[in-house]
Amino acid sequence: MSTQLPENNKDAPNIQGKSKEKNAPNRNATSSSITQTTPPPASGANSYASNNDAKKALMPPWLKEVGEIIVVISAFALVVVDWKQWKEMSDERLLDERAWLMAIAASATPNSNENEALPKYFVVEFKNSGKTPAKNVRASMNYTVNFNSIPQSDTIDNDLGASVGTVAPDGTTLFKIIPQNDIIQSFAEGKGCWVFGTIWYDDIFGEHHWSQFCLSVGNDLKTFAAAPIHNNCDDSKY
Repeated sequence: MSTQLPENNKDAPNIQGKSKEKNAPNRNATSSSITQTTPPPASGANSYASNNDAKKALMPPWLKEVGEIIVVISAFALVVVDWKQWKEMSDERLLDERAWLMAIAASATPNSNENEALPKYFVVEFKNSGKTPAKNVRASMNYTVNFNSIPQSDTIDNDLGASVGTVAPDGTTLFKIIPQNDIIQSFAEGKGCWVFGTIWYDDIFGEHHWSQFCLSVGNDLKTFAAAPIHNNCDDSKY
Protein backbone atom coordinates (compact mmCIF):
# COMPACT_ATOMS: atom_id res chain seq x y z
CA MET A 1 0.00 0.00 0.00
CA SER A 2 1.50 3.31 -1.03
CA THR A 3 1.20 6.56 0.80
CA GLN A 4 0.09 9.50 -1.23
CA LEU A 5 1.63 12.84 -0.54
CA PRO A 6 -0.31 16.01 -1.05
CA GLU A 7 0.49 17.85 -4.24
CA ASN A 8 0.62 21.24 -2.63
CA ASN A 9 2.41 21.62 0.71
CA LYS A 10 1.20 25.12 1.36
CA ASP A 11 -1.28 23.83 3.83
CA ALA A 12 1.40 21.92 5.65
CA PRO A 13 2.66 23.57 8.83
CA ASN A 14 6.02 25.35 8.49
CA ILE A 15 7.79 23.84 11.43
CA GLN A 16 11.23 25.01 10.36
CA GLY A 17 10.10 28.58 9.86
CA LYS A 18 8.54 28.76 13.27
CA SER A 19 11.69 27.43 14.81
CA LYS A 20 13.74 30.13 13.15
CA GLU A 21 11.30 32.78 14.29
CA LYS A 22 11.56 31.58 17.84
CA ASN A 23 15.35 31.54 17.78
CA ALA A 24 15.78 34.81 15.91
CA PRO A 25 16.45 37.86 18.06
CA ASN A 26 13.83 40.53 18.34
CA ARG A 27 15.39 43.60 16.79
CA ASN A 28 12.68 45.82 18.20
CA ALA A 29 13.10 44.59 21.75
CA THR A 30 14.62 47.01 24.24
CA SER A 31 17.88 46.19 26.02
CA SER A 32 17.79 44.77 29.50
CA SER A 33 18.00 47.17 32.42
CA ILE A 34 21.07 45.26 33.74
CA THR A 35 24.19 46.34 31.85
CA GLN A 36 27.37 44.26 32.01
CA THR A 37 30.63 46.24 31.78
CA THR A 38 33.91 44.70 30.67
CA PRO A 39 36.95 45.97 32.66
CA PRO A 40 39.70 47.58 30.59
CA PRO A 41 42.78 45.47 30.05
CA ALA A 42 45.48 45.98 32.66
CA SER A 43 48.44 48.08 31.66
CA GLY A 44 51.92 46.49 31.32
CA ALA A 45 53.17 47.74 34.71
CA ASN A 46 50.03 46.65 36.56
CA SER A 47 50.06 43.28 34.83
CA TYR A 48 53.73 42.79 35.76
CA ALA A 49 53.05 43.74 39.38
CA SER A 50 50.08 41.40 39.50
CA ASN A 51 52.16 38.53 38.16
CA ASN A 52 54.87 39.25 40.73
CA ASP A 53 52.34 39.34 43.54
CA ALA A 54 50.94 36.05 42.36
CA LYS A 55 54.40 34.49 42.24
CA LYS A 56 55.21 35.78 45.73
CA ALA A 57 51.98 34.35 47.03
CA LEU A 58 52.93 30.93 45.65
CA MET A 59 56.53 31.18 46.94
CA PRO A 60 57.29 29.14 50.08
CA PRO A 61 58.15 31.27 53.16
CA TRP A 62 61.61 29.72 53.54
CA LEU A 63 62.46 30.68 49.97
CA LYS A 64 61.54 34.29 50.70
CA GLU A 65 63.85 34.30 53.73
CA VAL A 66 66.69 32.86 51.67
CA GLY A 67 66.21 35.60 49.09
CA GLU A 68 66.30 38.30 51.77
CA ILE A 69 69.48 36.82 53.25
CA ILE A 70 71.14 36.82 49.81
CA VAL A 71 70.23 40.47 49.33
CA VAL A 72 71.73 41.40 52.72
CA ILE A 73 74.93 39.44 52.03
CA SER A 74 75.29 41.03 48.58
CA ALA A 75 74.87 44.52 50.03
CA PHE A 76 77.43 43.80 52.75
CA ALA A 77 79.92 42.42 50.20
CA LEU A 78 79.50 45.56 48.10
CA VAL A 79 80.22 47.75 51.13
CA VAL A 80 83.36 45.72 51.93
CA VAL A 81 84.62 46.01 48.34
CA ASP A 82 84.02 49.76 48.32
CA TRP A 83 85.81 50.15 51.65
CA LYS A 84 88.84 48.16 50.44
CA GLN A 85 89.07 50.28 47.29
CA TRP A 86 88.87 53.47 49.35
CA LYS A 87 91.52 52.14 51.77
CA GLU A 88 93.90 51.27 48.94
CA MET A 89 93.47 54.69 47.37
CA SER A 90 94.01 56.37 50.75
CA ASP A 91 97.18 54.33 51.43
CA GLU A 92 98.56 55.12 47.98
CA ARG A 93 97.90 58.81 48.56
CA LEU A 94 99.69 58.74 51.92
CA LEU A 95 102.69 56.90 50.48
CA ASP A 96 102.86 59.35 47.61
CA GLU A 97 102.55 62.54 49.68
CA ARG A 98 104.14 61.68 53.03
CA ALA A 99 107.69 62.55 54.07
CA TRP A 100 110.48 60.08 53.28
CA LEU A 101 113.68 60.73 55.23
CA MET A 102 116.68 58.47 54.55
CA ALA A 103 120.47 58.54 54.60
CA ILE A 104 121.89 59.37 51.17
CA ALA A 105 125.58 60.13 51.78
CA ALA A 106 128.36 60.00 54.35
CA SER A 107 131.79 61.48 54.70
CA ALA A 108 134.71 61.58 57.10
CA THR A 109 136.68 64.66 57.97
CA PRO A 110 140.37 63.92 58.64
CA ASN A 111 142.15 65.29 61.62
CA SER A 112 144.35 67.81 59.85
CA ASN A 113 145.96 69.08 63.02
CA GLU A 114 147.55 65.77 64.00
CA ASN A 115 147.26 63.00 61.42
CA GLU A 116 145.19 63.17 58.25
CA ALA A 117 144.84 59.38 58.31
CA LEU A 118 142.78 59.62 61.49
CA PRO A 119 139.13 60.71 61.44
CA LYS A 120 138.11 63.88 63.20
CA TYR A 121 134.38 63.22 62.80
CA PHE A 122 131.88 61.46 60.54
CA VAL A 123 128.96 63.18 58.83
CA VAL A 124 125.83 61.43 57.56
CA GLU A 125 123.48 63.33 55.24
CA PHE A 126 119.73 62.67 55.23
CA LYS A 127 117.28 63.81 52.57
CA ASN A 128 113.51 64.17 52.60
CA SER A 129 112.45 62.80 49.22
CA GLY A 130 108.75 63.11 50.05
CA LYS A 131 106.26 65.81 49.05
CA THR A 132 105.53 67.06 52.58
CA PRO A 133 107.70 68.13 55.55
CA ALA A 134 109.22 65.72 58.06
CA LYS A 135 108.58 66.93 61.60
CA ASN A 136 110.15 66.19 64.99
CA VAL A 137 113.30 64.85 63.35
CA ARG A 138 115.72 63.14 65.75
CA ALA A 139 118.68 60.85 65.16
CA SER A 140 120.79 58.38 67.07
CA MET A 141 124.28 57.72 65.63
CA ASN A 142 127.00 55.40 66.81
CA TYR A 143 130.11 53.55 65.63
CA THR A 144 131.93 50.33 66.34
CA VAL A 145 135.03 48.39 65.34
CA ASN A 146 133.23 45.09 65.95
CA PHE A 147 130.68 44.18 63.29
CA ASN A 148 128.95 41.66 65.57
CA SER A 149 128.19 44.36 68.11
CA ILE A 150 125.86 46.27 65.78
CA PRO A 151 122.38 46.09 67.36
CA GLN A 152 119.22 45.19 65.50
CA SER A 153 117.61 48.48 66.54
CA ASP A 154 118.62 51.73 68.20
CA THR A 155 117.15 53.76 71.02
CA ILE A 156 117.02 57.50 71.33
CA ASP A 157 118.46 57.19 74.85
CA ASN A 158 121.92 56.58 73.41
CA ASP A 159 121.66 59.60 71.15
CA LEU A 160 125.02 60.76 69.87
CA GLY A 161 123.47 62.91 67.19
CA ALA A 162 121.07 65.81 67.44
CA SER A 163 117.52 67.01 66.86
CA VAL A 164 116.82 69.30 63.91
CA GLY A 165 113.06 69.72 64.18
CA THR A 166 111.71 69.90 60.60
CA VAL A 167 113.10 68.98 57.19
CA ALA A 168 111.28 70.44 54.20
CA PRO A 169 110.43 68.45 51.05
CA ASP A 170 113.58 67.82 48.99
CA GLY A 171 115.58 69.24 51.89
CA THR A 172 118.62 67.72 53.59
CA THR A 173 120.08 67.69 57.07
CA LEU A 174 123.46 66.62 58.44
CA PHE A 175 124.26 64.63 61.56
CA LYS A 176 127.78 64.51 62.93
CA ILE A 177 129.46 61.96 65.15
CA ILE A 178 132.87 62.41 66.76
CA PRO A 179 134.86 59.19 67.15
CA GLN A 180 136.52 58.22 70.39
CA ASN A 181 139.92 56.69 71.05
CA ASP A 182 139.01 53.13 70.06
CA ILE A 183 138.02 54.24 66.56
CA ILE A 184 141.11 56.38 66.20
CA GLN A 185 143.23 53.40 67.28
CA SER A 186 141.50 51.18 64.71
CA PHE A 187 142.36 53.57 61.90
CA ALA A 188 145.90 53.94 63.23
CA GLU A 189 146.24 50.18 62.82
CA GLY A 190 145.04 50.40 59.21
CA LYS A 191 141.56 49.14 59.97
CA GLY A 192 138.20 50.73 59.47
CA CYS A 193 134.95 50.86 61.39
CA TRP A 194 131.17 50.86 61.01
CA VAL A 195 128.95 53.88 61.47
CA PHE A 196 125.27 53.17 62.12
CA GLY A 197 122.15 54.78 63.52
CA THR A 198 118.45 55.53 63.20
CA ILE A 199 116.51 58.66 62.35
CA TRP A 200 112.96 59.18 63.65
CA TYR A 201 110.40 61.65 62.32
CA ASP A 202 106.67 62.35 61.97
CA ASP A 203 104.74 63.14 58.80
CA ILE A 204 101.98 65.75 58.48
CA PHE A 205 99.33 63.00 58.61
CA GLY A 206 100.27 62.16 62.22
CA GLU A 207 102.17 58.94 61.48
CA HIS A 208 105.51 58.15 63.13
CA HIS A 209 108.38 56.78 60.99
CA TRP A 210 111.97 55.63 61.33
CA SER A 211 114.84 54.81 59.00
CA GLN A 212 118.09 52.96 59.77
CA PHE A 213 121.52 53.12 58.19
CA CYS A 214 124.78 51.23 58.59
CA LEU A 215 127.94 51.99 56.63
CA SER A 216 131.38 50.49 56.64
CA VAL A 217 134.15 53.09 56.55
CA GLY A 218 137.40 52.21 54.80
CA ASN A 219 140.75 53.08 56.36
CA ASP A 220 141.25 55.69 53.60
CA LEU A 221 138.34 57.67 55.10
CA LYS A 222 136.84 57.90 51.60
CA THR A 223 135.23 54.52 51.04
CA PHE A 224 131.72 54.06 52.42
CA ALA A 225 129.63 50.98 51.71
CA ALA A 226 126.23 49.83 52.94
CA ALA A 227 126.42 47.01 55.44
CA PRO A 228 124.23 43.89 55.00
CA ILE A 229 122.43 44.63 58.27
CA HIS A 230 120.80 47.59 60.00
CA ASN A 231 119.55 49.17 56.76
CA ASN A 232 115.79 49.16 57.02
CA CYS A 233 112.76 51.39 57.54
CA ASP A 234 109.26 51.12 58.97
CA ASP A 235 107.72 51.07 55.46
CA SER A 236 109.92 48.31 54.06
CA LYS A 237 106.77 46.18 53.67
CA TYR A 238 105.78 48.42 50.76
